[in-house]
Amino acid sequence: MNAHPTRKGLLGLIILGSLLLASSSQAQVSYSVTAIGGLSANEARNFIPTDLNNQGVVAGYYTGSGSEASSLFTWQTGDVITRYNTMGLGLQSGFGYKLNESNQMVGTLYDPDARRNKAVLWNTPNSPVALSETVSNVWTNNPSRVISASQTGYGATGGAINDLGHAAGTVNLWSSTPVIWRDGSPTVQLADVVNPYPGFRAVNAMNNADQVLFDGTALWDNGTLRYIDGMYGNALNERGDVVGRTNGMHAGLWRYGTVIDLGDLPGGQDSSIARDINEAGQVVGNGSAQDGAHAFIWQNGMMSDLNALIDSGLGWTLSSALAINDQGQILGKGLFNGQARSFLLTPMTPMPEASTWGMALSSLAVLLGLRRCQQR
Repeated sequence: MNAHPTRKGLLGLIILGSLLLASSSQAQVSYSVTAIGGLSANEARNFIPTDLNNQGVVAGYYTGSGSEASSLFTWQTGDVITRYNTMGLGLQSGFGYKLNESNQMVGTLYDPDARRNKAVLWNTPNSPVALSETVSNVWTNNPSRVISASQTGYGATGGAINDLGHAAGTVNLWSSTPVIWRDGSPTVQLADVVNPYPGFRAVNAMNNADQVLFDGTALWDNGTLRYIDGMYGNALNERGDVVGRTNGMHAGLWRYGTVIDLGDLPGGQDSSIARDINEAGQVVGNGSAQDGAHAFIWQNGMMSDLNALIDSGLGWTLSSALAINDQGQILGKGLFNGQARSFLLTPMTPMPEASTWGMALSSLAVLLGLRRCQQR
């Protein structure tokens, strides 16, 4: 009997070993947890996080409680808090305040005197600009048929911003009309009406190609409107992937017109929702577990409970993951020692894709080495 494995046998052992190492590496992926701090007790407890950029800057707001006024701000590790000037206008809960990589922010403020919303762009924290509500070349139903050279709306909302400083939102004309502002100057009119059909109420996301996700149901791409069937979308990455919730009440990924069901966490109510996706294709959100909602990450075809990937002795229960950046950092909400808090997770290991590729290349090197030995 030959006591030495054949080349085919060696290859099989190497592949099996690589898969086991990859599985073990993924199972051991862990995160450090940082509480969003530097705030008053009320602010920390009631902080509503809305966005996270690749520098780890967190955007969000506090709606005020008791004698404390509402506040819009960003947070960075080290509890660096930067307050944003809101011009004495009210913050709008339910509207996202979104950041780009230059820390420009776009959002919606409420003017109680005019009794309407205003779309606002902050180039710096102390320089808010109310975006114009005058739309040029207004058209409806048929984009080749212009019905008005320009029209001024009554109220607007800001929903997304990309790294070019382009903002997207809605202007209230005859209905809420999605638009793109391609110049943040207060004297420049809105650049384009990107969808004429009534019924769209909000902009969810926008990427650097000016693709815009409307109301969770349609993606505008350079003049082409693509409806997202079978899923409600929440977020968009640079490839045009959309994540959200399928009609089957599971977290879903819409890619190239096809909806992929991402499943759910075990032991719960068979319900989950995806809230963000990064450029590596990692998806975060929350699913139903035995003891309530738990934050998850979906990567390499597998959904994992983020609570299983942190130190269980820290006192955290991670309820929902709201955003993930390209560094793999995750923004979310949960309970810290029983108190509502927001958190930032930071990977303690390399990105899973990078480590998996590294192991595959190492396995290939071993295989080539064995082949050389056999050929001698």
